[in-house]
Amino acid sequence: MVASPLLVAELDTMAIYTFFRRWETGILALVEAESSGLAIERIAKARVSLAHADLKGLEAPWRHLQGVDLRGADLEAASLPGAILLRADLRTASLISADLRGSTLRQADLRRADVRHADLRQADLRGADFAGANLHNACATGARLDGARLDWRWTAFVLELLRRDAGDRDDANRLVADLAFASDERPYTWLETVIRRPALIGWVASVIGRAVRPGDGASKVLHHLSMDPAEFELPPAGAATDEHSIGFYWTRAVHPRKTTRRSPS
Repeated sequence: MVASPLLVAELDTMAIYTFFRRWETGILALVEAESSGLAIERIAKARVSLAHADLKGLEAPWRHLQGVDLRGADLEAASLPGAILLRADLRTASLISADLRGSTLRQADLRRADVRHADLRQADLRGADFAGANLHNACATGARLDGARLDWRWTAFVLELLRRDAGDRDDANRLVADLAFASDERPYTWLETVIRRPALIGWVASVIGRAVRPGDGASKVLHHLSMDPAEFELPPAGAATDEHSIGFYWTRAVHPRKTTRRSPS
């Protein structure tokens, strides 16, 4: 449900990009720019809200989008490597398969965002809020996580925290490798991999304990790690606790309009 830019006119190197809401026919913004990425950057600098925008497949690498309102926007398969999304509001946004390598999402709000299969390698996620976000099969290798509120249901953040802390310990590195190749199909399935290595449970709990933030649901994870392995069962798959509960801003995807008209010569 992302508003893909619709190119409606092309003059020399400049083009006019029209942006739409996900399920509305009215125009959200009309911008003249050299590229869709620069058009989005200009919208962000003008403080125009892009809530519910249809931006599927957007190409905006290295663009400055700090503080932009992208609540419920569709950014599926967007190319945003190196983008500056400092303090961006991405609540319930769709970031499925988005390329966010090296991007700055510091203090961004990603509560209940759909981040499945997203590439967050080397991203700056310090202070970001991922409570209730779906990070199924996301990759966060090398991401900066200091002060972030993490969602513990999926493997991405657990794997990265353990990878950093494993050092030269062979047993710890074997667990990290097992987690990297384990199924991430259901929430908390990474716990099953950890429980099979009881000698490392204390280490895993200590690593997670250092990253706990209020309302992140970590207490549930730590409780299950303290259980007798013989009695272990996966916790319920509900969203992480969020004391600032918010409604959903998204609905089913609408295919973006893709038409091009050249102006008369």
